[in-house]
Amino acid sequence: MTTVTDAITGLPPAEPGHGGVSPIRFVLVFVLLYAATALVPEQVLAPVNRLFAYGSANLLEAWGLPTLLQGDILIAGGFHARVIDECTPLFMVIMFASFLAAYPAGLQRKGKALLLATLFFSCLTVLRIAFLVFVGANYPAQFQFVHAYLAQSLMVLAVILAAVVWSHGERAGVSDLPILGFFSRFILWSSFLFFAWLPLNKIYMQQLDHLLVALFSLADRQLLIPHGHTLYFQTFNLVTFGGLMLASRASDEQHDRRHLFAGLVLLVFGHLLVRFGNIMATAFNVSWGFPFATSISIASQYLAPFLLWWIMVMNRNKKEQTV
Repeated sequence: MTTVTDAITGLPPAEPGHGGVSPIRFVLVFVLLYAATALVPEQVLAPVNRLFAYGSANLLEAWGLPTLLQGDILIAGGFHARVIDECTPLFMVIMFASFLAAYPAGLQRKGKALLLATLFFSCLTVLRIAFLVFVGANYPAQFQFVHAYLAQSLMVLAVILAAVVWSHGERAGVSDLPILGFFSRFILWSSFLFFAWLPLNKIYMQQLDHLLVALFSLADRQLLIPHGHTLYFQTFNLVTFGGLMLASRASDEQHDRRHLFAGLVLLVFGHLLVRFGNIMATAFNVSWGFPFATSISIASQYLAPFLLWWIMVMNRNKKEQTV
């Protein structure tokens, strides 16, 4: 594995004796980078969206699907798709940059890793957008389902791949995760969980909303929350996190069950916060409602599954070293 990852990155193994990733630094850097991105005017990021739309349009043409490009909008077979910030590798780059910032290594090595990872994320993003448009144009009934899976699980998996490749020579808790076996298990488990979650996500969201309605009623606020969506995308981070945990084989199953339970509780709390922000915006016209909900949603989709899984892996590694 060392030979393969050295060939991919061009980096030598890190010197022994370094510590692992600091979760606190990871979160702080992620929050700072995300806040900085949120302050960037939309017109500054718009060319990036158009660039990925252009690349995806060319790929679709190569696949034999005539595609019309209008700025950041792709039109193929009567299907329209707009490339927004969340469609680009922006948040994958932020997450990987946060990982690197929290990792004990030299700036030159980190800079080279970030550049290579950005190229990898960009190529993967163009492929993902093109594939989604292809599905939307040819199998429109399946678009939402494919989008829900590719938009979260495989994107987080791509960041984990980059992180594992980067840290393969370090004692960061990934030495016990054979890379091909881990990713194969993740795809199998996350696919199973995804299809199991499809009929349950709406029921789950209804129950969360019943809880919020009850809480608002305590303050004499009566709410009626419609449930017109088939899929609630923000809930599929449960699939991503569950797939990561189940793909990580452990000798101490009781220890990992505790991490799994704690992670699920945090993700459910994040879903409550997202719904709370949406309610404040739509029911009470509070200006900070939507930005609050969007921020929590993005953190829950990208940051939370990766971070919770990584903490579990690091804790497991430390425990095994002390035995």
